Amino acid sequence: MSYLGQLYLMFLQFVSAATGIAAAITVFYALRKGSNDTQGNFYNFFLKSITRVLLPISIIIGIMLIFSGTPMTFEGRQAMTTLQGDSINVSTGPVAAFVAIKHLGTNGGGYYGANSAHPLENPTYFTNMIEMIAQMIIPFAMVFALGFFLKKRKMSGMIWGVMTVGFLLLVIPTIMMEMKGNHNIEAMGVDISAGNMEGKEVRFGTAASAFWGIATTVISTGSVNSMHDSFMPLSGMNMLIAMMTNTFYGGVGVGILNFFIFIILAVFISGLMVGRTPEFLGKKIEAREIKIAMIVALFHPFLILIGSALTVASPSLYGHSLHNAGFHGFSEILYEFTSASANNGSGFEGLKDNTMWWNISTGFVLILSRYISIIGPVAIAGSLSTKKYVPESAGTLKTDNSTFGIMVFVVIIIIAALSFFPSLALGPIADYFTMTH
Repeated sequence: MSYLGQLYLMFLQFVSAATGIAAAITVFYALRKGSNDTQGNFYNFFLKSITRVLLPISIIIGIMLIFSGTPMTFEGRQAMTTLQGDSINVSTGPVAAFVAIKHLGTNGGGYYGANSAHPLENPTYFTNMIEMIAQMIIPFAMVFALGFFLKKRKMSGMIWGVMTVGFLLLVIPTIMMEMKGNHNIEAMGVDISAGNMEGKEVRFGTAASAFWGIATTVISTGSVNSMHDSFMPLSGMNMLIAMMTNTFYGGVGVGILNFFIFIILAVFISGLMVGRTPEFLGKKIEAREIKIAMIVALFHPFLILIGSALTVASPSLYGHSLHNAGFHGFSEILYEFTSASANNGSGFEGLKDNTMWWNISTGFVLILSRYISIIGPVAIAGSLSTKKYVPESAGTLKTDNSTFGIMVFVVIIIIAALSFFPSLALGPIADYFTMTH
């Protein structure tokens, strides 16, 4: 693209992230104590998200990237000499500015095709750390912003704990599997002491690449510093699960909105189990809120599974775009729609997805999943805000302790397992057993 085109994409990356933050703050306002007829000014939240949060931090990150070797120029291609003596012309441009907001806003689109695996977009291990922190910092902060705003810091701790447990249950096994490597390759006489290095950059290594793979899928960034298609089968499954749950930290603003849906469901189920009226922050949870929450919770798997099923049922739709046959080929299809529905953008890039079918089908999934996941929580919060406030009593269900945190975690796991286990069994799990036998 031209530099003007890249700058316009950069503008959209600010707008997208600010929209998510503003929507989350709107929900925070609606959950305040008492009955509230208004939820603040969306444009005010939107503007402040850009000017007070995204732009200042992006400038800091951009400067750090510039001093680490990431290009920031409006000149054309630059002549460089490779280590083996070849003279080549290398594309440059306003890369540092682009990469800063790409990660801070959990947008993920790369300036270069290889994304953050490219040596100019992510030159060193230090820049790898900077970009990792950048994509995680605002989703983390939004959790504590909720507790600060509502004066419910224990509840923030509960939410943070559930998200972190989910993240660790995905990232630790993935790092271990990637560092262990593929013993089928070892049997061919290849040294795998560095782990599964296929599709990974030597300057980052196995562990940092595996950590990034889970972080970018948990947080819906979608940037990559290695090729996810080359990960071990169960590592690929963990990245799929991260996007399928779509609630362990999540994207800027929308991560806490997705978690809010599961809080509503957990409150309702817990209330039924103990015989108490479901309440959250002094507001009764009734049929309308539950219906909206269920629509949002089930719409995500609906889009993923319907898209995957239509594709598999009609091979003529994807033609020769599928690089791998069998179980891994199905995983590539499943990953494509999961990534689109989770607003992620990464891919199992053995799949040649720049075709009419993939562009149109995933485009529809992107639009529907993006807006339903914002409209639903805002609608629930708006409904709750107008309800009469019920003071806490001895019979009130506590929503800020570890017991309720376990309940939320179980609800997330049950919904994800019931929705996705059959498709995972046909994809990465079957792929794993094929590899081991």
